[in-house]
Amino acid sequence: MLSLTPACKKKNPADSLNYYLKRSNFKTVENYHLTATPKGINKYLLNPTRVYLHKDYLFFVDRNNRNGSILIFTKDTYRPVRAFGGKGNGPGLFLGLKKLTFGQQYIFAYDLTGNKIVSYHLDSLIANKNYPFDRQIILNDHRNIDCAALSDTTFLLGIYGGEKRFVVIDQHGNIKSSFLEYPPLENKFGTPAYEFRYNIKANIYQANAGINRTARKLILTHTNTDLLQLVDYDSGKLLRNIIGPNKNFPPDYELTPDGRSYPPKDKHYGYLGSLHVSNKYIYVLYYGKKYDVFHHDEIFQFDWDGQPVSRIKLDTKIYGFALDEANNKIYGLRYEDPPFLVFAKD
Repeated sequence: MLSLTPACKKKNPADSLNYYLKRSNFKTVENYHLTATPKGINKYLLNPTRVYLHKDYLFFVDRNNRNGSILIFTKDTYRPVRAFGGKGNGPGLFLGLKKLTFGQQYIFAYDLTGNKIVSYHLDSLIANKNYPFDRQIILNDHRNIDCAALSDTTFLLGIYGGEKRFVVIDQHGNIKSSFLEYPPLENKFGTPAYEFRYNIKANIYQANAGINRTARKLILTHTNTDLLQLVDYDSGKLLRNIIGPNKNFPPDYELTPDGRSYPPKDKHYGYLGSLHVSNKYIYVLYYGKKYDVFHHDEIFQFDWDGQPVSRIKLDTKIYGFALDEANNKIYGLRYEDPPFLVFAKD
């Protein structure tokens, strides 16, 4: 087994690097109940993987949809606006669309398999149905595993197996900086000279990234361990480790003879999954369940200092979500039909 060696702290001082979270640390519990399963959207969805709320529109990633990999609807009337971006390797097409990320005026589609970022001007996309896309950035490094827009011309890329976990690139794909090391791994194999390769660390610490451009901070949610990390992305400084209530940090991992790493079958958990951020808050869907059961009914809310704010309880399990803070609505995705749900605060 591999393990980390965290600092041994029993208290949770506000300025501590390691914050040990309990459910009792949240100030309030908010209940959201299911209010709608909009037919105007559900009849178009095939196998959605992500939902986003941006301005007055809902965006869905639905990679195998016959209408397109990206679908747009109005957020209030659920009216279809546009579907685009089919499957393929050509311009404006996607081999493995992973996520969308939003700048000031542009929307960016990150194609993990195709190793590119495709940008769309939002106003042109909505107003002109014949508008294809603005530009494509072909990425030079094939180890990219995540993407977030720092601006309309600057992007943060998560690197699989690099010495640093993140790089910042410009709109031409040129690297401007790199930052953040992996947490250290403790060797339990009786071979002191063994150094864990970066791909092993990347397997263990796969993360989803959320950006607060105003505060210039980055939040990382980790699927395979009970950990949130708050980072200043200008300096690359780690601001806080938030260790979740199931305390699977440090995680246990098996190392195979060929040098690969896997979570043990009896401890294969998925912890922090779907992520939504605003200028004020961080929202994370907390799984805390077996790795192959990526859905739950509990969302953790934090401020951008990493302090717990509220636990949100849903009356139906979901695996992905977007949140409308102004109207106290949650837009959720689930595995069963219909896949798209709307929740409202009690």
